[in-house]
Amino acid sequence: MGKGFFFAENALGALLRARPARVLSYGGDKNYGASAAARAPTEAELETQSNEAFPFSPRFFVMLDAAAETSVFPHTLNSLKAQSYRNFSFGSDPRGEDYDYLLYISGGDMLAPDALYRFARAINENARPDMLYADEDVKGSDGARHAPQHKPDFNEITLLSFNCIGRPLAVRRAVCGRYGDPPSPRADGEYAYALRCAAKSKTIVHIPRVLYSRRVHPPEADPGLGQAAIGAYLKEKRMGGCAVEGLYEGSFRTAAVPGGEPPVAVIIASTGALAPLRRLLESLEENTAYGNYCVAVADMGHSGPRLQTYLKLLQKNGAATVVSCAGLSPAGAYNAAARARKAEALLFLRENAEIISPFWLDALLEQLFRRGVGAVGGKLVTEDGCIAFGPCRGETDDANDAVKNRAINAIRGVSALGGGCFMVRRKAFFRAGGFSEADGEGAADALCERLARRGLSLVYTPFCRVRWHEP
Repeated sequence: MGKGFFFAENALGALLRARPARVLSYGGDKNYGASAAARAPTEAELETQSNEAFPFSPRFFVMLDAAAETSVFPHTLNSLKAQSYRNFSFGSDPRGEDYDYLLYISGGDMLAPDALYRFARAINENARPDMLYADEDVKGSDGARHAPQHKPDFNEITLLSFNCIGRPLAVRRAVCGRYGDPPSPRADGEYAYALRCAAKSKTIVHIPRVLYSRRVHPPEADPGLGQAAIGAYLKEKRMGGCAVEGLYEGSFRTAAVPGGEPPVAVIIASTGALAPLRRLLESLEENTAYGNYCVAVADMGHSGPRLQTYLKLLQKNGAATVVSCAGLSPAGAYNAAARARKAEALLFLRENAEIISPFWLDALLEQLFRRGVGAVGGKLVTEDGCIAFGPCRGETDDANDAVKNRAINAIRGVSALGGGCFMVRRKAFFRAGGFSEADGEGAADALCERLARRGLSLVYTPFCRVRWHEP
């Protein structure tokens, strides 16, 4: 089945460039300023922090952007003077300075008064990590705070898609020293700087608090610098792959390049309805460019005469292998069908799905074959173009909002994947025990947990876009 698409590096490059970049914009949160003020540390809390003694008292050097306008520096300097943790110095050149961690700040930007204290505390709680970063927002000239960026904990997959680190970022001197002179975000670009440091780091810690306020919205990563920095990171980590621009400005599509066309088994559980199964299989045939796939339909025994006739025709014509799964739960049926097809990658599809773009399988495979990845899921959209599942469920599938872009329009490492469109390596699937019938409707989530415990990453990609029909 399929029209054939050779998954070679040059073909992948053309595929990756098929979607133009979109411009990132920012939504507003009218209540954020008040909630941020309510969460700010009190004078009494800052006094307590200033008197706290740590087993290790790291010394910070705060590197100032000497090229910034001098008129905005008082805001930055005042935020440094207000720090409850005092073991730091600042200036425009760290050479000759005695410090354990380097932190860069642009003129006009401000640190929260407890920022360095939070960093020092996290350094002690996490055995002196190589890098630490925290959340950020924007504080305009009118003093109003907005556009908070509540970042995820560190994930390599996510970092190779967009700058999920940003500011504030503290880097251990041992990491900076590997470059000779410490690298500067101003020279490299913030994203390239974060990637260069991360490539040399073993431990990266996220502090889930807004500790940095920018004067203006953060710059988006330059496409050329970003792609070059990702390439350098992949080379440093001895990882294959390539990167091009993503769905919105500042994002990237980093992908592996599997050799040849790995065989894929598309596994569908038939629950007894003819119309959705036929719609899915016909869309699969008409809209799939990838060539090396086969289909297995798990017949759960709920079908009437018309569906039985259809299944027999599928089997007779070689369009699908029909696996008898009467009496089995959906989890058991999926497992039985997976055992019946010998393929390197297993793709589980619900019959509510409909294939709408030709390179959907390629988009899943390019992520599945990245190092350390165990399973991949795609974007499911409703008939009226809204997100079907996840944190933005019910919202329009577009690329016009910063928060939504990071959630649904960038490749990300995630903690769970839905069972509607779920691709997993065959070996990883069976080593993890497959789907557990005891977990019922949560079988996909439970499998994700077992894969994660085995050290495998779970990846969401928006480049696999599948239409979802409500039952």
